[in-house]
Amino acid sequence: MANNYKKLDANFTQNWRNDLNANFDSVDKDIKSQKTRVDNLIQNAPQPSEVVDMRQDTSGVVHPTAKERIDTEFNKVMSDLAQIAVQVKASGTDDTQQLINAFQKAKQFGTSVYLPDSTYNVTSAISETIITSIIGRNTVINISGDVELHYDEDINIEGVKFVSDFSTDITVSPGTLITPLNDVSKVTLSKVAYISDVPLLDGSQRGKMFMRIKAKTIRIDDFSSENIRNSITIENTSTNDVESVIVDGFEVKNGQTGLYITGGNPNITSDEWINNVKINNISLINTQEQSNYYSQIAGSDLVMCERIRNLEINNIYSEYACERAAYLNVIEGLHVGEITLVNSEGVKVVGYVDKVAGVYNYTKDVDINVIVVRGGWDKKGLIAYEVKGLSIDGINVFNNPDSAHDVLILLERTIDDLMITNIKGKNVRRGMIHFNTVASTNYDNYFKNVTIDGINFLNPAIRTNAYTALRFTIDPTITSQYLFENLKINNVQVENQFVSDVDSGESLFVYSANANLKGLIDIDKVNGLTINDSSAVGIHDINGGVIVGSSSRKVNINCKLNVFNNDHVPTNMFTSANSEISVVRMDSSKFSNFTNTIIPVFQDYDSVIELLNNHTGEIKGNIVLNPDSEQALPFETTRSKSGILEVISDNGEYMTVNLTPTTLTKLSGTTNTIATNTAGYICAYLSNNRLIIRNRMGQTVRLYLVLKYINAS
Repeated sequence: MANNYKKLDANFTQNWRNDLNANFDSVDKDIKSQKTRVDNLIQNAPQPSEVVDMRQDTSGVVHPTAKERIDTEFNKVMSDLAQIAVQVKASGTDDTQQLINAFQKAKQFGTSVYLPDSTYNVTSAISETIITSIIGRNTVINISGDVELHYDEDINIEGVKFVSDFSTDITVSPGTLITPLNDVSKVTLSKVAYISDVPLLDGSQRGKMFMRIKAKTIRIDDFSSENIRNSITIENTSTNDVESVIVDGFEVKNGQTGLYITGGNPNITSDEWINNVKINNISLINTQEQSNYYSQIAGSDLVMCERIRNLEINNIYSEYACERAAYLNVIEGLHVGEITLVNSEGVKVVGYVDKVAGVYNYTKDVDINVIVVRGGWDKKGLIAYEVKGLSIDGINVFNNPDSAHDVLILLERTIDDLMITNIKGKNVRRGMIHFNTVASTNYDNYFKNVTIDGINFLNPAIRTNAYTALRFTIDPTITSQYLFENLKINNVQVENQFVSDVDSGESLFVYSANANLKGLIDIDKVNGLTINDSSAVGIHDINGGVIVGSSSRKVNINCKLNVFNNDHVPTNMFTSANSEISVVRMDSSKFSNFTNTIIPVFQDYDSVIELLNNHTGEIKGNIVLNPDSEQALPFETTRSKSGILEVISDNGEYMTVNLTPTTLTKLSGTTNTIATNTAGYICAYLSNNRLIIRNRMGQTVRLYLVLKYINAS
């Protein structure tokens, strides 16, 4: 040989690797040298003219040998074949076998199957076939029977409508039409439709899921499905390296879950994520009957996304969704723009926290813009919990009373850094925004840094039971000192009218006067509450504009006096004893605005009397009394002052009591109220020169109190 090969020693050192690479180079040079020698021998030896002629190809290029030409042209043919799709002509009868053959041939040459403008009929015999890319043009593939197809390499399906006659009862999973055998690099779908030809269109039967996808990059354009339980599922790859998912145009009719994208289990601590998902123009249209079967299947949302970083969804349209328009769980970086809900539950944005297991998967940095609500009896527009950083800007509500949402926004467990702006519209059943706490050892309950700014709403509480426009529900078993911190409420205007001004052509629905707006807000355990330039009009029965509980601190209210209008008890505010807030109704002719100072109501007696001596007013408050518990009020017989006490309970009891420095006389009231200390009643009586309110009814009640002083002699 021309080259000298290096001797390799027994030690696997850097020198050993260098010598090995040098030997490989020497072998390559020797092979090329020997090929040149053989070519020269062939060329210099006498050859038949036919063999010499074979060295020249059709382009006039002369190759060293005939074999060289054959090898070159064979490689070129194989390369060209890879660019040419395998075309299949429809037979008009059964095309199963020729499609199987076409996929096998396309896979052999690394190409696609081309199905021109026609209809192809296949049976279940095609099941288990490994398919390649399919290029159609107004193409229909009719599938008969239970079929499952596979893919194991990059795939592109374009211009094909799949029609299947296979379906199952809604309680039985029908399986998937196309599934991956392994991860691939790229999957694209364009102008693809999938229809299940179910016997019944009432939603009780639906067909297979169309496709499961596991790929690094995914693109879906103009996809549609009908009568399908779940349309497409996108899963993370085994190497956790999904780079991007783009969906533009996705339509579902008579369906449950449209698009499910999961980066991993949201309920565990993990580094698994799908990155960079963008979804545009996705819609669901069901009839009311078709949506009624959702309760039999969990997770029936138009869009379901889990463990995603950087998710953008624009233009969701949902009509009679089986569960809701979107379920977004453990998302870091979320933008949702333009959601239209027609008789549908809206969007659920949540994280997952399990303190016992040490899992803290918050959803973070959420921006939701423009939700349009048109009907949805007993449903919710937005649900959120375990979220840090949530901005909601623009909700427009066009409900009739007979199709009103239950609550517009439901917030639970933990919400930190919340901004809600620009809500307008009419008719919800139990308040616009509900902050709800639920006791648990698995997660915390707190709401911090909340701003609500710019609400103009008609009929925010049209249920017979009374609700405030902004609701704060506290689980009584939660022992935290504060559950709500740093709340700012600005420019919130709400009003109940009870008779809807419905759109033209829609039926008129009238609610009775028993439908109550309890007021603007009812809150306790708040540390830092500011209310500016807000109003509540149309308050009925025992309710006040603002209700602040006894465990609250740092409360400041700056509103016009006449903006809290109560038809039964002419008061603006109720606050509990021990709250760091004073609420005094001053003469509106003298004071058009007021800001509350920090005075514990019903405790700082001298400060309260001083205010009452200088201004016409009332003391108002609410107290929660457990069975056989009592509250002493700042009325002493040694003080020369007369007045009237109104006592109203949250279970409908009501009485007025006449106060003099020495006597207390019941003026009016229901059968369960009495001006003596008697078992079985809510009682008001004098004891040791103090006015006592006592609950002897055997159950916990909240009492709203109005202490009206007549003179200050």
